[in-house]
Amino acid sequence: MVRSSGRPRRAVVGALAGVLAAGGLLAAPGGAQAAGEAPGPAAARSTTLATGERLELVDDGRGGAPGIRVTPAPGTAPGSGPGRYAFASVDGQVRALPGGPAKAPKPSALTADPGAQAAGAATRRSALAASANQKVTFSVANKERDTGALMHVWNLSTWTYYPVDADQFRLQGTASLPPGKYLAMALYSAFTRPSYLLVRGFTVASAPVSVAFDEKAAKPVSLVPDDPTARRAGVTVWAATPGGGLVGFAGGGASPVYVTPFTVTGVSLRVHEKLVKKGSAPTPYVYDLVHNFERSVPAAPSVPVRTADLARTVTSTRSQSTDPYSWLNSSPRFDEDSSGVFAAAPVPSAGSFTEYTTPGRSFSRSLDHSGYSASLPARTLPAGTSPGTTIGSGPLSPAPARFSRTSTNMNLLGGNGFTDADGDVFTESFGHHALKLTSNGATLLDEPAVETHRTRQVPVPTGRAPYALTQTVDRDNAGLGVSTRATREWTFTSAAPAGRSEGLPLVDVDFDATGLDARNRAAAGKVAVSATATTTAKDATAEVTGLEYSLDEGRGWLPVEDGAVPVAATDRHVSLRATARDSAGGTVRTTLMRAFAGPATTPAPDQNTGTVRIGTPSFTVGDNGTAVPPMVVPGDYHDGWLTLNTSFEVTAPAGAAAAHMTLYNGTYENPRAVLDFAFTRCVPKTATTATCTGYTGVSPKRLNDGSLTGFWHAAVRARATDGSGTAFVKDAATVRIMRPTYLTATDATPEPVKKGATLTAKATFTVSDWATGAKVAYPGQKLTLEFRQAGTTAWKPTTQVVTDSAGRATASVKATATGDWRFTSGTTDGTTRAVSAQDNVVVK
Repeated sequence: MVRSSGRPRRAVVGALAGVLAAGGLLAAPGGAQAAGEAPGPAAARSTTLATGERLELVDDGRGGAPGIRVTPAPGTAPGSGPGRYAFASVDGQVRALPGGPAKAPKPSALTADPGAQAAGAATRRSALAASANQKVTFSVANKERDTGALMHVWNLSTWTYYPVDADQFRLQGTASLPPGKYLAMALYSAFTRPSYLLVRGFTVASAPVSVAFDEKAAKPVSLVPDDPTARRAGVTVWAATPGGGLVGFAGGGASPVYVTPFTVTGVSLRVHEKLVKKGSAPTPYVYDLVHNFERSVPAAPSVPVRTADLARTVTSTRSQSTDPYSWLNSSPRFDEDSSGVFAAAPVPSAGSFTEYTTPGRSFSRSLDHSGYSASLPARTLPAGTSPGTTIGSGPLSPAPARFSRTSTNMNLLGGNGFTDADGDVFTESFGHHALKLTSNGATLLDEPAVETHRTRQVPVPTGRAPYALTQTVDRDNAGLGVSTRATREWTFTSAAPAGRSEGLPLVDVDFDATGLDARNRAAAGKVAVSATATTTAKDATAEVTGLEYSLDEGRGWLPVEDGAVPVAATDRHVSLRATARDSAGGTVRTTLMRAFAGPATTPAPDQNTGTVRIGTPSFTVGDNGTAVPPMVVPGDYHDGWLTLNTSFEVTAPAGAAAAHMTLYNGTYENPRAVLDFAFTRCVPKTATTATCTGYTGVSPKRLNDGSLTGFWHAAVRARATDGSGTAFVKDAATVRIMRPTYLTATDATPEPVKKGATLTAKATFTVSDWATGAKVAYPGQKLTLEFRQAGTTAWKPTTQVVTDSAGRATASVKATATGDWRFTSGTTDGTTRAVSAQDNVVVK
């Protein structure tokens, strides 16, 4: 079946985890501009926070206010996002202060709006020059511990902002202020501890002033639904002042935020919480709650929420990803300013969950996954039940091309975005594309491997001429599974535009299929497929002229008959190809490899196109590079993570451009959990060989399930620099991840003991629990009681016992000689061997 009316498409906007949109603008990432490229979005201005996380300003390329994001540091547990950080966006400058694990970090600053920053500085200079200024000293009373802080001051009459010179290591600071009434705020947090937003008003007259914030006066802020199974997954709390000042906290998961109760005209405290089901990951439901304390924060800022009063909808996600988690991000919008801080919750990558949201509130939304993200439309839901939506329905068609021309150049932006069946726009971090442009038999551009978001500027004649343009996008992300390669072959005519620039007149094709499951997989039988044509040519219409399918990775193609593809139980994937034309004379042939999956469940084979080879990866743990295996992860490291490092070589005749690793537990087709090496980098070693290294975090809190111990498998993808080949090895190496065990033995009795009498020894066997961080009983495990006779060195087993439900075991043996006794345990795939302390018993 072919049809000519397209579904709606939206412009590609990158989803930004942990983003505050400065000046009310949420912007997509801008790629760095290389030689020969067209001017595009400006490069992101960024700085590294003391924790290794990055604070970034991202221009939108249209002169608007930049977006702001904090990205996780290398080694962060996948999906956990950045840690808790304080932020401030005032007078055109953005500052961020992370809660550090040990030493107090320094705040980092970036200029978001030079004009606003200059205007604010001029206003302050004028105020400071008009009268005698006084020194104001700030401190925090009743503090639990010292750490660094962000401190801010506003004049309550003019709302002029004044910075405070805050100490890096202690909760104190100084400022020079003219006489007047002021509002001060201090923000600080420490690793795994609560965060504080303290507020204090004061007056400056003709003498120095000391201002003391009171930590004990602050109260915990929370939005509490009437569902006792709900737990906090993420929270953002920020104060908004007249003139657009924003200060608050974001990230950090479930740790509490304390705020000083206050009443100040013009100041609001905004709270955004996401809650999920306790002990369930991914969660079957998400609470997305917002409350705005307008002008006044009460003495008990804990707001009860009735589930029955909320908006309710069911959201489904579809993916072939090996990672069972995706992260649903949302940011509330407000009438007077659309900025907000994103909070995230883990949701199924392929499944359904119920959303309960604050009714009547607009939310900006995105869905993040390992290596790709979806930009979702802003949404406002009424109270009660609303129709459900689906994210990621296949086939994932190529996003509309973003190509344009001026009088002398064509600007070819090589994005690898794609759209699902509902028009949601996805972008991914991995992959590359090839571009080839010809005209009248002459090759104007031929680049086989252009990085994502790079723009090529190609000189062209001003007169009307025919062109042929081919774009091939290879998606190296193992998480996608489908739509792994998209090729579009266009023909069109173009001449210099009447204005400065205009889009190229290109035909596009969009695919659709019905009856796919949550993993974009078809059952055996006939699957209805269709294609839709659109065009950007002015005053032109488009139509599909042919639709074909392939069941053998494109080696053979057959026409789609009666609008359906016959899929057999042994088919692994279905590829689609369509041709279309418009009334302006333009044509396209679009080929979508692995448009959707078939029902075959046999393990997927490794892949290799060209001559790319992946070496066997090696692994180390931590900064000191302790060799693995095994990797022992104690539960008492619950709120932190251990860094797992990898190194491997990739060879290709043209050199290796990039590689990506995923670690999974279970099988590749049906993993129980996934850790993504999101920071893999490849450095050339020779002309044909590159050494690739990567980092990921292994966190007890992230894994949460002790059954995920044992052998994890490394799936690795790599590609050649010139795009001549790719390789995929789904089991390139294994990593053994274990929990430690502990044996505690009591003194054997009686002591001393007569020869031939019964000697009784007792022990308690525990294992580190990832869910709680505690040592818990390890029942049903075999323990061996060993004996070493006095004057000898060898330990010999005497008897075996099995631990009871409390992890206890008792062994009784005949005493034959003086010596030492101890208990030992065996080693399992997922737990370490334990040895108790020895007990010397004298036999008389």
